[in-house]
This record gives sequence, structure tokens and C-alpha cells, in this order.
Amino acid sequence: MPDLESLYTLHAYGKLSKVRFAASQQAYDSRITLFATGTWDEKKNNVLTLWKLEEIPISLRNLVPFSYENKIIAKIDHNGDVRDMQFINDSSDTQPKCLQVHQGKLLRHTDFSACDPLSLSFLNSFKVRTFSENKSAAATGMAIRPFNTAPDSEIASVGEDGRLVLFKLTDQSHYRIV
Repeated sequence: MPDLESLYTLHAYGKLSKVRFAASQQAYDSRITLFATGTWDEKKNNVLTLWKLEEIPISLRNLVPFSYENKIIAKIDHNGDVRDMQFINDSSDTQPKCLQVHQGKLLRHTDFSACDPLSLSFLNSFKVRTFSENKSAAATGMAIRPFNTAPDSEIASVGEDGRLVLFKLTDQSHYRIV
């Protein structure tokens, strides 16, 4: 992880609501750090953005004032506020996944080893929160059970309906309300 003295600011293009770092074992290259940001309260669409923080090679450091470079590598529009998101570690798949929860949306980075720009592709959507049969409730936070691997990741979600919902990515139809 880079030291803060070598970082610089970059306009994130919106009101940021969340930021999450990908676990270091998810990166192909130890010189690269991935993180995601989400926006809220935008007039049009909110955005989930994937960023790359890359260490500049030692041979070029005398040419630039910073040791690390920030790059936006993927963006996807999101209808509604980005309330929370997590990276999911999948040992069988080298492409890390990002789970964003409003009602529930699973996204995958396309080809992590390819040249920029990458994209986030939609994998799955699920609905686990409701006020009533016809009215959904927004999720406000989530956690993924540590050391689980997708697709069996166990997820806990809290939301505006006042419930704690526990479920697995592989089977959102069977969930437990605490």
C-alpha cells in the first residue's frame, strides 16, 4: 500500500458516498492497487467507478513529482444512490467481482490484464429487501463473511426496512431474516 505522502488528489466527478479497496491478493501485480467509489444524490445517474493506483517505475520517478498514478479504469451508471459495495474474492476466477447493494447487483471486471479502459459488466441482480409485496426497500450496508470465496459468499445486508438479511450469492431465493 502506498504511503500518503506520494499521493495526490484527483477530482472524483461527483458526491462520493463509499470507497472500498480490493484485497491485495486480488491484484495481478503488486504495484497496482484497485479501489472503487460510488456516488449519491446526483441529478442524473449515479456512478460506480473502479480506480487503479499504480506505482510509477523507479527509473521514471525523477521525471514526475509523485510515486503513484491514479487512473479511472471502469465506470458503470447506477440508478439510485450507491449506498455500499464490496469486492468479492473468488479463488476459482482471477477476475475480482464487485458487489453493489441497493437492491443487489453483482458486477464483474472484464479483463483485468488487458489494456485500459476496462469495463464493469452486469452479472446478476437480486431483491432481498422489501417494505411490502409491491414496495422495495433500499439496502444501506453490507458485509461479506471473511475467507469465503464466491460463489458461496455469505452476505449480511441491512436496510431501510429495519431487517438484517443473511443470504448466499448462489441462492438469493433462500435467505434468513434476523
